[in-house]
Amino acid sequence: MIYTQAVASAPPYAFTPPLRHLPSTIARWLLRHAASFLMIVAVLLAINWLIGEARRYDVLSEEVAALRGGREAMARQIGERQHEAQTRVEAIRNAGRDKLSSRIAELDGEIAALQTGGLPPLSTPLSKTFEDHAKRVAQRKVLEAERDYLKLARGTLDYRQAQLELHRLEAAAAAAQTELAVNQADQAALDNEHGGARFVPGTSAFNQWLVLRDAQARLRARSEQAQAALKARQGTMLPVPAALPESFALARAQLDEALAPLDAAIRGKEDALLRNWVKKARGPVLEVLPTALLVLLGVMLTPLAIKALFFFVIAPAAARRPPIRVLPAEGAASVVDARLLPPDQTQWNPSAVSRTMRVNAEHELLVHPEYLQSSAVHGRKGTQWLLDWRCPITSLASGMFGLTRVRNEIRNEAGEDVVISAMADPLSEVAVLTLPEGAALVLMPSCLVAVLTPTGRRLRITRHWRLFSLQAWLTLQLRYLVFHGPVQLAVKGCRGVKVEAAGAGRRINQAATLGFSPHLDYAVVRSEAFWPYVWGEDDLFNDSFAGANGYFVYEEVPRPGKKGGITGRGLEGFTDAVLKAFGIG
Repeated sequence: MIYTQAVASAPPYAFTPPLRHLPSTIARWLLRHAASFLMIVAVLLAINWLIGEARRYDVLSEEVAALRGGREAMARQIGERQHEAQTRVEAIRNAGRDKLSSRIAELDGEIAALQTGGLPPLSTPLSKTFEDHAKRVAQRKVLEAERDYLKLARGTLDYRQAQLELHRLEAAAAAAQTELAVNQADQAALDNEHGGARFVPGTSAFNQWLVLRDAQARLRARSEQAQAALKARQGTMLPVPAALPESFALARAQLDEALAPLDAAIRGKEDALLRNWVKKARGPVLEVLPTALLVLLGVMLTPLAIKALFFFVIAPAAARRPPIRVLPAEGAASVVDARLLPPDQTQWNPSAVSRTMRVNAEHELLVHPEYLQSSAVHGRKGTQWLLDWRCPITSLASGMFGLTRVRNEIRNEAGEDVVISAMADPLSEVAVLTLPEGAALVLMPSCLVAVLTPTGRRLRITRHWRLFSLQAWLTLQLRYLVFHGPVQLAVKGCRGVKVEAAGAGRRINQAATLGFSPHLDYAVVRSEAFWPYVWGEDDLFNDSFAGANGYFVYEEVPRPGKKGGITGRGLEGFTDAVLKAFGIG
């Protein structure tokens, strides 16, 4: 009512923000959304660039494949045309010069008709224009090679005819020279025989001399004419042609020239493909992909193999071992507090969201600060750094350090109540277990949140090792911590804490176990199904307890993510296993 009146009497603008902060608020709002807008633009640009690179990679890959296919098709076209040309060449190469010249003229016309420009635009798949261009180029190159071969054959024929003509002229010149020499020899013999009488007209010697003189003039003229013809032929003699191959074949240079446009296009596309980021990333990725797959397979199968080893080999071996008994059973009835479990009950749920622990002048309370909900105003508080200075590592590992010590300064028997509650964990409930003098309980300190002990009397914790027990090694539980009374223990548990009598034998999820009576027969039983254990839905072991006048304590629901073994959660699971091995939690 008072609050209602106060609100009603407040001015109407009491809950509106000051106007002086409005510009800065608007500016921050605009800057925040402008930064978000720029980030969105950058992300979209990056995505578009990556998509463009991927599409360009696909297009370039298709174009390179198409060009290579076109090159192979063009090479086949050249081979087919070359075979046809070879047949024609074999039929005509031994023909006369006129036929060779006629065929060469026909080839010149066909080549001129097949003249093509540059490579047409590339499309994927190759267009009809591109394929026609490649065929025309292949045919033209083969016809050019055929023409060159026939020209070489004609040149060889011309050279042979010229050689024959040269030999004929040489023979004619030699014959004329020989006849002239014979005439000169006959004149010399006439001169020796008749002397000057050969110049006397009317004589037979004179008539003979006239005949020889006239013959000499004719022979000299014919010899000079033969020599002139020989020299003229020698001056116009063709050079020695190249050797004519036995069979027609396209020269390597001609073949490379025919395929050069396609080769250049392929190189250009491959260079562009190499500059593509998808190609750059794909190469290293494909190089390490087999190794990565093997590593991934190992990562996937190794935990499965380890879990199979634990489930089918280690767990059955541990289950066959005799149970562990932390303390002897003698006097078991005297060391078990009757208040731990109400009479005539085999189960008891002593937990609640908050529990009360009474602190009087004869007791002091050590409580974790996160669980101290309320206490008396006149109570004296201090700090105790460790739960037990004789177990420093255990105190630190269990989280029981930096504790709040609560004492009651008022000397009354009733004492004051301290409320214990999980203020930072909505799933936890707290239970208070009372152990009188002589009672004991195996407990994991990680579940402790408070202890109430007599003033001036230390909390007694004994350590019990089982280093020579095969079951302890198989289950990784090498040490057990036993809390001895008189003491009150406040323990936490997810969704609650329950106490249950062991009797003839009970089993429970190992991840839920908090403690048990030290004289019980403690053993482990393998979980029933393999695949729930593999998927992390079940633990490898269930705890088994058996024995009269003994109890075990567990939380209602195992804390989410908690696993009982080194195969649970990597490094965190390994840490949990180490804490469990030393009996801490």
